[in-house]
Amino acid sequence: MTNIIEFLKSKEAKQKLMELYNLDEQGVEAQVKRYQDLADVFAAKYPVDNACFFSSPGRIEVIGNHTDHQLGRVIGASTDMDTIAIVTTRDDNKIHVKSMEYDEFEIDANDFEAKDGDSRTVKLIKGMLEKLAQNGRKIGGFNAYMTTTVLSAAGVSSSASFEMLIGAIVNHVYNDGQISTLEIAKAGQWSENNKWDKKSGLLDQLACATGGMITIDFENYDSPAVTKLDSKIIQNKYDFFITPTGEDHSALDGEYTAITVEMKAISQFFGKEYLKDVSMEDIMNNLPALREKAGDRAVLRAVHFITETERVRKLATEFENHNYDNFEKIITESGLSSWRFLQNCATPDSRHQGIALLLAMNEIYFQNGHSGVCRVHGGGFAGAILSVIPRTEAEEFKAFIKNVLKNEYYEVHVRDAGSVKVF
Repeated sequence: MTNIIEFLKSKEAKQKLMELYNLDEQGVEAQVKRYQDLADVFAAKYPVDNACFFSSPGRIEVIGNHTDHQLGRVIGASTDMDTIAIVTTRDDNKIHVKSMEYDEFEIDANDFEAKDGDSRTVKLIKGMLEKLAQNGRKIGGFNAYMTTTVLSAAGVSSSASFEMLIGAIVNHVYNDGQISTLEIAKAGQWSENNKWDKKSGLLDQLACATGGMITIDFENYDSPAVTKLDSKIIQNKYDFFITPTGEDHSALDGEYTAITVEMKAISQFFGKEYLKDVSMEDIMNNLPALREKAGDRAVLRAVHFITETERVRKLATEFENHNYDNFEKIITESGLSSWRFLQNCATPDSRHQGIALLLAMNEIYFQNGHSGVCRVHGGGFAGAILSVIPRTEAEEFKAFIKNVLKNEYYEVHVRDAGSVKVF
């Protein structure tokens, strides 16, 4: 492939994009134009000979809310919201990155040190490069122009999508595609932990990098067990809607931290590092002492972890047996557990209860003769909710959000591919 702009006009390019985004010929035209527009902007500055395109999706969390940090289980899925990049190599070990949304910047591929004034984006790239270099992987220069449809601050992992895009570029441009999905995901986590000081788990990176609907068992944290689920029936039956509250997270760090601290208090009572090693029988046999030692909310959060991990196991098993009858029921149970036991659906500020209010309005809508289920999405408190709506009722649901909630919403679909070289 010598000229990417000419290739984008071909039937082969259109077919690849149809497969990537699960679109028909009419629906794919917007994606073709998106890729063409990015290539045109790139070509105004750099030669396009031997250029290639990469794509990295965002993700949704289906169930498994706040279980990964206690080595539980999660079901997540990659989405058709993605970050794409057109890339060519450089011989001078410089990395030039330009986003359609932000200014261009340059990084020396041999200089991993985070400096004062480095943006979050620069820090994340340096962290990815440093960790992959530590692993003995080849690193080199490249030009990359990017654009994204992955929402920021809506629980769909815009940062992980970006990290996994960088990982895919380094993997295919300099390492012949030999780096495993797990290694790239762990490099993204390491970058966030060490360059950005965000103590994230591996859920976001693995869901973005792997693609499709997956279950992750974190029991062996160094090498989580990732299983792709056959979710074609679910993908064809349902549309997924992310509805952000639009509220500010900045004052809620303590609320997020308290979840981990309180869950740890329960595991430490039993001399265990993680809740994965605590059973419901342990809780029931020591309830008075646990309430005295850790407090009632900590016990409730432990109950959520134990029951939520079991829900993930049950749903994954049912999918493996091609049984999809309980999908809506289990999502509902998971969401109620987050609301009642985990308690990440409300904030201490009585005037700002966006998660709880959006969930309540959704539930009233469903009770009035409409189909679908909803749950808190991701971290909670002031983020977004996830609504799972049968495709046959999607237009009615959009009208409800627009006319009643008067809220922004984002319709997403599960895609099968993770972070990939497109062509």
